[in-house]
Amino acid sequence: MSSGKKDCNWITIVTAFLSLLSALGVAYIGYQSRRLEHQVDLLKVRVEEESVAVERESVSLEQRRFEAEQRMRRDEIIREYVPMLLSSEETERRIALAVLFVLYPNDAPDILAKVSEAIGEEQSQEFMAMMEQAESIAERTGDWGIVIGSDTTLEAALDEVRTAQEYGYEAVVYYRGGWFATVVGPFPSQEVAESVNIVIRSEIRDSAFVINFNSWCPSPIQRDGYLECQTQ
Repeated sequence: MSSGKKDCNWITIVTAFLSLLSALGVAYIGYQSRRLEHQVDLLKVRVEEESVAVERESVSLEQRRFEAEQRMRRDEIIREYVPMLLSSEETERRIALAVLFVLYPNDAPDILAKVSEAIGEEQSQEFMAMMEQAESIAERTGDWGIVIGSDTTLEAALDEVRTAQEYGYEAVVYYRGGWFATVVGPFPSQEVAESVNIVIRSEIRDSAFVINFNSWCPSPIQRDGYLECQTQ
C-alpha cells in the first residue's frame, strides 16, 4: 500500500474519531444542560413551596393574633360589664345589657345563660327577661357572611363559587343592587367571620369583606341559581 493511501486512511480515521468525539461532546453538553435545567426547575419548585409555606404561616399567625386580641377584648368587657348585670341599680344593668347586645349580639344569650347558672334561683328568674331579650336580638342579628366577589353576570359569579369550593368554602350567589355577589358562609358571629376572612383575603381575594345577612340581604327570594335580595 502506498504512503498516499495510508495517509488518506489515517485522515479518514482521525476525521471519524473527531466527529465521534464532537458528537459525544455535544451529547454530554446537552445532558449537562438538561440536568442543570432540571435542577433549576426543582429549585424553583422548592422556592415556590417554601414561599407558599411562609405565606401560609404568616396568615396563620395573623389569624391567631386577631383571635387572641378578640378574646382579650371580650374577656375585658365581660369582666367589666357582666358584674353590672347583677347590680341593684337599674341604670347599670341597662348599660351592661346594651354593651353585650351591641358588641356581642350573637353571643349574648350564652353569656347570660352562664351567668344565670352561677347565681341563685331567685336572681336566675330575674334573668329570664334579659335572656329572652338577648335571644330575640340574636335572632334578628342573624348569621354573617364574606363577600368574595361581585360580577355583572351569573356565569361569572358561579365561577367565583367554584373557586371558593376549590379552597374548601361553601358559597352562594346573591343578586343585590344590580350585581351578582358571591358570599361565603354562613358564620355564627362577626368575630368568626372576620377571623376566616383573614385567610380568604390571602387565598382568594384581598378585597373580601364581612357582611351581616339580615341587614345586607333581608328576605332573599330563591331564583334559578341564586338568591335575590329584597332591598329597599
